[in-house]
Amino acid sequence: MSFLSFLSIFGVVMAVALLIVVLSVMSGFDKEMRERILGLVPHVSLYFSQSDYDLEPALAKVGAHPEVLRASAFVQFQAMLVRGDRAESAVVTGQTNSRTSEHISLSKFVTADSWQQWLNADRGIILGARLAEKMGLDKGDQVSVLVVDENQDNQFPIASFTLSGLLNSGTELDQSLAIIDHRQLLQQLPGLKLEQGISVQLKDIFGAERVAWELQQNVEGFPYVTDWTNSYGNLYQAIQLSKNLVGILLLSVIAVAAFNVVASLVLIVVDKQSDVAILRTQGATPRHINHIFLAQGIIIGIYGCAAGTFIGVALAWFASDIVSALEVLFDTRFLSSDVYPIDYLPVDIRIDNILVVNFVTLMMCVVAAIFPARKASRQLPVEALRWE
Repeated sequence: MSFLSFLSIFGVVMAVALLIVVLSVMSGFDKEMRERILGLVPHVSLYFSQSDYDLEPALAKVGAHPEVLRASAFVQFQAMLVRGDRAESAVVTGQTNSRTSEHISLSKFVTADSWQQWLNADRGIILGARLAEKMGLDKGDQVSVLVVDENQDNQFPIASFTLSGLLNSGTELDQSLAIIDHRQLLQQLPGLKLEQGISVQLKDIFGAERVAWELQQNVEGFPYVTDWTNSYGNLYQAIQLSKNLVGILLLSVIAVAAFNVVASLVLIVVDKQSDVAILRTQGATPRHINHIFLAQGIIIGIYGCAAGTFIGVALAWFASDIVSALEVLFDTRFLSSDVYPIDYLPVDIRIDNILVVNFVTLMMCVVAAIFPARKASRQLPVEALRWE
């Protein structure tokens, strides 16, 4: 009977631990998506087809919107980065306003001295860490930016820049992003016509679609407006859907563990028939017997939840280190920003997830104990002691 009880508790422990680890990882992806990836890209972007359009009035209107946290002008274009015999495509972002209006979100993922060096450098550029790695570039190296100008047929203007620092955000932006000062590009390539725009960071990212529509109505110049849901909306919805589906599937694991509790308690009831009958003859009521077996089911649930929570939180806490160690051991990468939005395993241990898992598990164990408890309480002492 002790062995059966141990198996019941072990099943609950493994189910709770597994559910906490998986929910922590899924919550980590959700958190990184909201705080890192969506913190690096503009929540709303306004593009103006006229390269000589005066952005100052538009910036003032955008900045006056009550839900806008920050707005800055930029130019963004596709380019080829060339270094010797190596070439890689990149999304080049250039600032059109004062360099003191730095990309606050991006600067968090560049070392302070590199960011300051870029601000003060003549023809400086910041590249994504993976992009620089693919091109074999180190800080201080020269790299050429080949611009595809649609206004000049069969001409590809080239400007030279010095690598001031690396952007290491751990996201897919590290694969293709380059940051330059737009003024320095125009100094080297006078007459270059590039599409300019305004990038907007919002206080509430989930209001992006509504704010984008409002800005499009209020800003003159017929801007083309997009928001983060156009490029990352499907990914975010997929993460949310996966989190919900995984939670439902893993709750079925707890249900299986609860079924083991039923099976073990039924066997205990069968084995303890004579003991139950003796208790009844000594004055125990069916209600007392019912409470005894309900208490056993609750104890199994409490022990299972406590041990499972401890193991699950410990595994979730060290999950990133475990994955990193396995990547080194097997000389491979389980997550790569070439395929996934981030190149590391994020973990967010949330107390609400732990409480929900423990509550549901405990309730399932209580429900699982009801049938065996009722079966024990209904036994007749005479029937149980007939063959004793």
